[in-house]
Amino acid sequence: MRKIGSILSMALLVLISSCEKNDAKPEQSGTRVTKVEYSSDEYTSFVYNPDHTISKMVFAEAGEISNSNFTYANGSLSEIHSEDGLTYQLKYNNGKPYVVDVLEDGTGKISFNELVYYSASGYLQQVTTYSMTTNPAIFPPFFRIVYDYYNDNTGNVKAARYYFYDENVSDFVLTKTIEYSQYDSKVNPFAQFGLVGYLLFGVNAGNNPGKMVEKDEDGQVTSTSIFNYTYNSKGLPTQAVETVTENGTTKTNTVKFSY
Repeated sequence: MRKIGSILSMALLVLISSCEKNDAKPEQSGTRVTKVEYSSDEYTSFVYNPDHTISKMVFAEAGEISNSNFTYANGSLSEIHSEDGLTYQLKYNNGKPYVVDVLEDGTGKISFNELVYYSASGYLQQVTTYSMTTNPAIFPPFFRIVYDYYNDNTGNVKAARYYFYDENVSDFVLTKTIEYSQYDSKVNPFAQFGLVGYLLFGVNAGNNPGKMVEKDEDGQVTSTSIFNYTYNSKGLPTQAVETVTENGTTKTNTVKFSY
């Protein structure tokens, strides 16, 4: 599924949850993000069910529009169908998703699947991706992300470590680390999405990070991002300005949020 943008896929994080419809509670009006704008012709909009679960996402970029529709079964998110030709099917254990199968439209063939692991405190701890099979004993994994958290009960991610599977050594090899710090105390606009947030944006947390540092496999800094937010009266960000320094050059990205 298409990522929603660099600021959202790497920096605007949300605590992973079970995405159960039964957990939905009435919310204060105007607290659900309805649109994220990157430019006049590039945005993502959200449509919700009456119980506040997500119903549809609309992606617009350079005049092209693509929809993703969400289906629920037994009170939990069961499937995401994307017009880019993929269908995501979720399987649960003890109320939490533990397998996400990604199927090619028209064939029903599994392109890859993700096994999701949680810590004892219920936070997302590790996601391992396998290729072409749901049986890890037959095919080796090819990608893994491991998450570390701050010890402050916020669910804010401290670091995400990215690994690729190297068949030459039959083990995972670190390729990069992304460190997050200087979180604010405001509500992250994507804290509503739970596992959907992981599928669409990468990793997620409870508050908004002020700084993101990306390092290569040797621990050398490759880029640094500083985030500045503008908030509304409910404490939700209406704008995020990212200043990125990479390879000696600096650029600015701006994202706007509607509720």
